[in-house]
Amino acid sequence: IAELALSVGAGYLLGKLIQTILSLSLKKAMKTAMLLLSGYGVFVLAENIRHASHTHLPFELVLEPLLICMIGSFITTNYSHYRAELMKTLHGIAPAIYIAFFTLTGASLALDVLAQSWPIALALFFIRMAAIFAGAFVSGSLAGESFSFNRMSWMAFITQAGVGLGLAKGITVAFPEWGTAFATIIIAVIVLNQIVRRGPPAG
Repeated sequence: IAELALSVGAGYLLGKLIQTILSLSLKKAMKTAMLLLSGYGVFVLAENIRHASHTHLPFELVLEPLLICMIGSFITTNYSHYRAELMKTLHGIAPAIYIAFFTLTGASLALDVLAQSWPIALALFFIRMAAIFAGAFVSGSLAGESFSFNRMSWMAFITQAGVGLGLAKGITVAFPEWGTAFATIIIAVIVLNQIVRRGPPAG
C-alpha cells in the first residue's frame, strides 16, 4: 500500500512537472524533448530508488513507472488547460516511440518457448475473451442496454497492447529466471487479441 501511495504521489508531481513544461515559452521540439526526458527520468528514478532501498534498507521499495506516468498524464489532461497541447505532442512523437517499442518487444519474443507454450497462450486467449464477453453482456443487460448492443460491446475491450506489453517487458527484466517464458506467453496472447480485433492482414 505504501508503494502504491508513493507511486500515486509521484504521478501527481509528474503531472505538475508536465504542466510546467507545457507552460514554458519554448519551441515545440524543446518541449517534446523535455517531456521525453521527464518520462525516461521516471524509470531511472524508480530503478535507483529500488536499488538504493535494496542496498541500504531492510526492505525493497518498488515504485511503478507505468502507473506514475499514467497518473501524471491523467492529472494534466483532466485538471489543467494543457490537454490539447499534451495530446498533440504525444501524437506527434508516438510513431517513433511505437517503432522502437514494438521492435524491442518482437526481438525479445522467444520462439523456442512459444513453440512449447502456445497451448497455454491459446487457452488464456479464449478464457479472456469469454470473460470479457460475459462481463460486457451481463453488465450491459443490468444497465438496460439493448441486446444488439450487448452482443457487440465486448469487442471494444479486446485490445490490450500498450500497458500489457510494457508489463510483460518489465517482468522479463525483473525476473530473468522465468520472466522470458511468461512474457512470451503474454505477448502471444496480445498478438492474438490484435488479430481478432483488427482482423488478419489482407493477402
